[in-house]
Amino acid sequence: MRPLLQGSGVALVTPFHADLSIDWAAFDRLLAHTGPGSDFAVIAGTTGESATLRHGEKHALLQAARRHTAWAGKPLVLGLGGNDTEALLAEIAETDFAGVSAILSVTPYYNKPSIRGLVQHYQMLADAAPVPVIIYNVPGRTGVNLGAAAVEELAQHPNIAGLKEASADLMQWQHQALRVPQDFCLLAGDDGLAPAMLALGGCGVIGVMPNVVPGLFGQMVRAARAGHIAEAFALHRSYLKPNLNDALYAEGNPVGIKAALEAAGICHATVRPPLAEASAGLKATLAQMLEEVNMQAQALEALAG
Repeated sequence: MRPLLQGSGVALVTPFHADLSIDWAAFDRLLAHTGPGSDFAVIAGTTGESATLRHGEKHALLQAARRHTAWAGKPLVLGLGGNDTEALLAEIAETDFAGVSAILSVTPYYNKPSIRGLVQHYQMLADAAPVPVIIYNVPGRTGVNLGAAAVEELAQHPNIAGLKEASADLMQWQHQALRVPQDFCLLAGDDGLAPAMLALGGCGVIGVMPNVVPGLFGQMVRAARAGHIAEAFALHRSYLKPNLNDALYAEGNPVGIKAALEAAGICHATVRPPLAEASAGLKATLAQMLEEVNMQAQALEALAG
């Protein structure tokens, strides 16, 4: 059996107006921009500012993506995570999952549960969810780390279909890859390490970068998955060399990627509090870097052609 999700996945931002309401015209532009180069999308995930989205807003974002022609037939993943298991079970019961291929659920943050507590949390979600669950491990933001033994145990649950791994620990990633079934989705969750993670057993990526350079990022993922590692790293260097990846996180996520999208003319850089909009200096830096990346991408295309 094939993994449920494969290839280049984009963790979509949620564009806002200055008054902090959702900018639907900008979201339409973002869907049109990302669809052709991406294989699947995450809506209302942490990059989509899920912590400050209302339940009705998540549903409306999902419906907008379902209707968009650029996303016809492509899997849509709904972000649904938090640190109150009972509240998540209630949200699952209230959610319309029509058109949803899977749930992406971040490990509970701040509470710092034990591994046993984390395993129990995910098993309860998977028992209740009408669609498969993808675990999201990002210790730098949650304070807990889901190691290989816990992933191996959770992979036995019939409704837990994969893992997004963002620990930046390549040894942990390899141990996880050795312990899970072949049809379990191993998804890189760190754009900077994506080619290496794909070469070490990943079937795809859920990235922030493809919001702004979906075609280039998608090419890199396809090359890596085909075993063309030199080509993948050449594409990777085209956005790594100007240090675009690091700059995107200089003032937090999705602060940087929204500033880059503003420079690209897709949406405003507005974020909801407690996040603060990117500084003028970061905006200028990202605009310059994005121009460099686009020039390098054009050069690579000319060589390929």
